[in-house]
Amino acid sequence: MGIPTLESLKANVLMMVFQGTGLLLEKMMPMALAVFNEALPFLTQNKTKGAFITARVRDILFDGLVVNCSYPETMFPIGPVCAGLKSKAPVTFRRTSDSPNFYFSMLSHVSFSRCVHP
Repeated sequence: MGIPTLESLKANVLMMVFQGTGLLLEKMMPMALAVFNEALPFLTQNKTKGAFITARVRDILFDGLVVNCSYPETMFPIGPVCAGLKSKAPVTFRRTSDSPNFYFSMLSHVSFSRCVHP
């Protein structure tokens, strides 16, 4: 058995995108925090572990975890959250080229290589 690589190593971590966004909302618009909390289950396919996700380390750090924004902007509570992302996405979010979704990764914006997704 060899040393695990970023390609194979998985980790169970707090979804940093949720934590960071929640902290920012708490500072800027505390009343919006309840809406964001209701939208969390829609943002990822990881419905069973709440704000925790099991994913490849490479995806967490560089390639990105899918943040699902394929809902209409009128759908409450996810619509307003995705509309906010589309207008003011932080550097840790990248739009996908073929869908309304985003990729969130901790370090892709500081990486010297460009990640390619199918």
